[in-house]
This record gives sequence, C-alpha cells and structure tokens, in this order.
Amino acid sequence: MRIVVLNSPMVYLSGGQVNARDWTLWLKRRGHKVTLFAMVAGPLAEEVRKAGVTVISDPALMADKPDVLFGFGLNGFMALLARFPDVPAVQVSQSWSHWEHFPCPLPQVVKHVVVDQINAEMLANEFGVPRERIHVVYNAVDMSRLPARTRILPPKPQRALVIVKQDGPHLEAIRRACASRNIVPEFIGYPIGRPHPNPLEKIVETDVVIGTARTAIEGAVGGAAVVVADQRGMAGLLTAGNLQHFRANNFGREILTTAVDEDSVGAQLDLYDPADAAAVSKFMRHVGSLDQQIDQIESILVEAVANFQLPDIEQFRKGLSTYLALHLPRADEASPRHERSFSGYDLIRRVPGLTERLVLAEQVEDRLAMLEPRLAATEARLTEMRQQLAATDGAVKLVELLKRLPFASYLRRLVRSKNSETAR
Repeated sequence: MRIVVLNSPMVYLSGGQVNARDWTLWLKRRGHKVTLFAMVAGPLAEEVRKAGVTVISDPALMADKPDVLFGFGLNGFMALLARFPDVPAVQVSQSWSHWEHFPCPLPQVVKHVVVDQINAEMLANEFGVPRERIHVVYNAVDMSRLPARTRILPPKPQRALVIVKQDGPHLEAIRRACASRNIVPEFIGYPIGRPHPNPLEKIVETDVVIGTARTAIEGAVGGAAVVVADQRGMAGLLTAGNLQHFRANNFGREILTTAVDEDSVGAQLDLYDPADAAAVSKFMRHVGSLDQQIDQIESILVEAVANFQLPDIEQFRKGLSTYLALHLPRADEASPRHERSFSGYDLIRRVPGLTERLVLAEQVEDRLAMLEPRLAATEARLTEMRQQLAATDGAVKLVELLKRLPFASYLRRLVRSKNSETAR
C-alpha cells in the first residue's frame, strides 16, 4: 500500500512524535510505500528522511495518490483530505485533553485508533463515533532500539531515572524522597534542558524509572521498576497485579489520582520488589513490542481500504462546513470553538488576552481595597456636611417666613424711622 503517515510537529521525543517516526519506519520495512506529512518538520522528520522516506509539509507537492492516510492531527487531516478527497483515512487520538485529537468531521475518516480507554470513551460519547469504528491499540516500544540491560536490579533501589515532562514542585518531592532512602536520582527531559536522544540507554542502567505513558512503558520494557507519576499526579508502583489496569489507561491521566509529595513517593519506593519488576518487564516485552503493534495497524489499514466507499459530495460539504465553523477565527473569540471552550475548559489559553485582563482585574481589586478606608472617611465627612447643611437650610427658611409675617413691614418702617432721626 501507499500510505501517508501524518503528525505535526516532528521535532522532539514526545509520545505522539515517536509513534509517528516508528510507524513510518516500520511500515516501510514491511514493504509499503510511505510518505511522512509534517507541517512542522524537525530532527525526527530528518531522521525519517535519512532512512529513505519522503517527507512533505504541503500535500500539493505529492503527485502519487495514496491508498490510505494514517496518523494524528485534525488540521493535518483536513489539509490532506482537501488534496485527496477520494482516499480513506484512519485517525489516531492519543490525548483526551487537546482538540487536535478530536475526530475529523469529514466522512473519509472511516476508522479511529486510540491508545487507551478514556480516548475511546471520548470519541464514542462526546462525539458520537460508533464503537465499531474505534480500535484500541496500546503504545509499544521499538525493541531494536533497546540496549542489553547492563545492571541487575539490587535488593533495594540505588538509582532512579526521572523522565520529566514538565518542571514543577513534584521534582523536588521526588528528589527528597530518593535522598532519604539513599537513592541517587537523575533527571532528564526537554523541560529542564536535559534531553536524551535515546532514553532507553539510560533506563537499562537504572533501578527505578519515574514517569508516565510511553516513558513508563519504556521503563518496564527496559527492565526497571516503574513508579507511574508526573506533574499531574501519581498512580503508584507498577506491579504484576495492576499492570492490566495501568496499561488499559496508557499509564497516564486516568490513574494519576494521588498527589505527588515526599511521603507518597517514598511509600511507593518502599514497595520496590525486583522479582515483581522482572515479571512485569517479561510481560511487557512480550505484548509491548512495536512489531506486534504494526500487525494491528496494518490490519486496520487494510480493512479501511477494502471497505471504503466514496462519500456523497453533500456529506463532504457538511463536514467541511462544520470544521470551518469551529476553526475559523472570530474577533476575540477562542478558536477552535468546541463545547469544552464554551464551558470554560482551558479558557486561559483559548481566549486571547484573557490572562492580561485577569491580571488587570486583580490589580484594580487591590487598588480598591487600598481606597476603602479613605472612601469610608469621605462618606463620614459627607454625612456630617449634609447635617450642617440641613441646619443652615432651616435658618434660611425661618428668615424667609419672618419676611412674610404682618409685623415684618412694621419693623422695617420702624428701622427706617430710627435711621432718619439719627440722621437729623
């Protein structure tokens, strides 16, 4: 088959970008004609190109019509399907929390691949994708990149490798928990300026890996004990008992329910069991190989091509109009416009200038708080002045009344008469 694999960006070793690289290279090894489409091409795209795979960032540059489109990225699918509207597509959803993983509304997308149960739930019950079109394919590891393990797990852990997705206070909690147990931690990852070109090389030299999702899988395959945790929270030590549950949730979001602090991390490190870690590693090597994952993907792609029927032009127009209505920018409104945006989901990032406005509002609130004592004193002074004014107003009214009384004219004549006598 001629296959276009898409993902953007293709710059660094995140889960989705590693998947796209591995799928591209392994599908090529299986004899398929593969092109990688990446709107932002970087080092990972260059690695694929050096392996003899064509890489494009503009679908108009591709002359040969593909048999199927496969990969991640809502905007990328729209670009490819505008170029090849008569080709079936299989879309991958790897993140529950980002709109780029929401289903493409065009009818050419006939199947969806998800990495865990929460993404399957999202597609089925938030976007109405029929269950029979959703396929769960767990993340896997390219075993050819895995070095031989150089270290036997000791009775008690001595080294820990922390694979960082985001900097934060959880790192210091991990550091303290390790230090109190004489475990030497090493931190690697882009957010802290210490990326590693192949984390598997570090994993085979350590006793405990602390990370989530793909890094947790790599830790287990690499023979280390794994504490599933990151800045979002902690699931705990990966064991033979919880392995299936953790794997069904991609060692990620849904199971990270415990706060990461020194005590909670320490409690999980104290559960370290080298024999159980070895059993987990053996199982994950058996079921978590990229070779088996590619078998599943090939089967899904073949079925998508075999059963594809060219959609009615009206279906295509409706899907396109839905996409444009959600994604074209509108003045100061969030784009894309999905229900999650309207309900306040990730609102700070989606409304331009909202962060600055909130800061300004807080500054105004602080200023008002400082003015409150002065406003209260001013109000008291105004009350006093109103009372004085009311008393003065009463005296003025009395004088006016006296002017109207009958003897008032007599008093005036009397005053004038006295003045005349004085003058003589």
